[in-house]
This record gives sequence, structure tokens and C-alpha cells, in this order.
Amino acid sequence: MLRSYRGIIIAVVGWLVAAPTLWLLIADLVSVSHSYERRATDASEYYARQAEREISQACPRLALKLQKDCVSKAEASARENQRSEQDLAAQKVTAWWTQIMGGAALIGMALSAIGVALVWTTFREQRRATNLAHDEAERAKADSVESGKLAADALAAARSNADAAASGAINAARSARNASEANALAREAMQKQLRPYVYAEAVVGDFSTLYSWMADEVGDYMDFMVTIKNYGQSPAKTVRLLAHAVPGLYWSDRPKADLETIVAVHFADMPTATERKMDCRALGLRAVHSDIIDGTASIFIEGQIQYSDAFGNQYFTNFQRTLTGKNLTEQIPAITPHWNTAT
Repeated sequence: MLRSYRGIIIAVVGWLVAAPTLWLLIADLVSVSHSYERRATDASEYYARQAEREISQACPRLALKLQKDCVSKAEASARENQRSEQDLAAQKVTAWWTQIMGGAALIGMALSAIGVALVWTTFREQRRATNLAHDEAERAKADSVESGKLAADALAAARSNADAAASGAINAARSARNASEANALAREAMQKQLRPYVYAEAVVGDFSTLYSWMADEVGDYMDFMVTIKNYGQSPAKTVRLLAHAVPGLYWSDRPKADLETIVAVHFADMPTATERKMDCRALGLRAVHSDIIDGTASIFIEGQIQYSDAFGNQYFTNFQRTLTGKNLTEQIPAITPHWNTAT
């Protein structure tokens, strides 16, 4: 940008230099002229005073006839000296004017050289502008060709992007479905990790009820204590415990327990690591007492624990226990092995 305005800048700078210089020269000329004129005037006054002094002092001493000549000579001498001083001042002013004119001529030459330089710069910038316009036209032509290629490439890229977008939409839908399934699995895993797990912890039988106060008499029932415990990470809610005890020879031949007819015991919510207990009684043992004693029959205990979690999901645990004759003959509390199946 500065290059294109270089001619204007040179012209402005030239005039900014020339104008103050010219003004200084004129001011100096006026000052010098006044100085020379003042010196000439002072010298003229001096010569006039000298002539008056000579006339007043020397001429009266002469004869009357010679006094007139003396005055004329003194006045002529003073006028000559005054003319000489004025001529000298005029010559000095003329010489100074000559110097000024020489300086002005030099300045004019410099300004002419600047003008020539400006004209040359103008032609050179015009030629550069023409070349630039030609180059721009060629570049625009090349750019138009390149733009056509780019437009074709952009169209191909748009088609490719459309295909990619469609594929991306399909992948996004698949990813969303996978994410939903993953969330469902994560939620299910979290619920399984945090859900309650209630199991039958122990089944203890009270054998004292099998015998009456007489040692040779056998009772007809036996009491049991069923203990359940929450091993999960959250409280179990709406807990129901159903238990059923019957004698029999084989597990496969035992009377089937109908959970719908068994009386259920309801418990309050079971926090983590808490226990609940339920009493249960086996009836009709007198007829099979001897079979239980000799080990050919057993007491079968089975039941179900029903409960739910904080999310409302329902769970159940089935449990079975078997008491054999050894426990009965030794009359010790029977703690049966665990056997739980749960959802």
C-alpha cells in the first residue's frame, strides 16, 4: 500500500521542505536588506555630522572668500561619502539577492527533478498496476477452472457424506439400541448386586415333644423353629414364610406340600443381615415313630420364602430339610443341612 502512494508521499515531503526553505530565504533577505540599509543610513548621518563639524570649526578660520569654498567642499565630501555608503549597501543587497536567486534556482531544479521522478514513478506504478490486472485476470481464469473442479469434488464429497450420514444414522440407531440394552443389563446387574437375598438359615427341631412325661410313651407331634436371614445388600420387603413338615419313608414319596393351603407368616421389612424366626409343627408321628427311630423313615420339612425389593421385583426361595432317626434317638436339637433354591 505504501508503495502505491510513494509518489504522493515524495511530493508532499518535497513541498514541506521547499516551502519552509523559501520562506526562510525571503525572511533572511528582508532582514539582510534592512541591516544594510540601516548601516548606510548610520554612515550617511555620520558623514553629515562630520561635514557640519568641519564647517563649524575649520571654515570660520579662513577668509570670507575661502569660507564659501570650504563649505562647498565639506558638503560635497559628505554627499560623496553618503553616496558611496548607499551604493555599497545597494551592491551588498544585490549580491545577496543574487545568492537568493541562485538558491531558488537550485531549489527549482530539485523540484523539477522531483517532478520528473514523480512522473517516472507514476508510469512505473501504472505499468505495475497493468501487470497486476493481467495477472489477476489469469489467476481468476485459473481459479474458475479450479473452482469447477472443486465443485465437482464437493458434489462427490456431499454424496459420500450423505452415504456416510445414512450409515452413521444406522450406526447411531444400533449404538442407541446397544446402549439401551447395556443400560438395561447394567440396571439389572445393579439390582442383582443390591437386591436382597433371603435364605433359610437353620431349621431346629425340639425332640422333647416326641416323648410324654413317661419315658415309654411317644408323642404324636414335633415342633420346629425355622430361621431365615437376609444376606443381600438392601432390605427385603413384604416377607412371607411358608413351611410344611411331614413324615415319610422317601423324599420322592413324601406328601406334596400345597403352598396355597399352608398358613403363611408375614414379617415386617428385613434389613440387611437380620433374621426372622417361625414355629412349625409336624403331626402324626406316633404311627411312624419306630420307623423314624430305626432310620427307615424321616421327617421332611419344606417351604418357601416370598419377598420383594425396593423396585417392586418379586423373589422367592424354596428350601427343604430332612431329619433322620439319629437325631431323634439322641434327642439333640436338629440343625438340618441347607438346601435352598431361589430366584
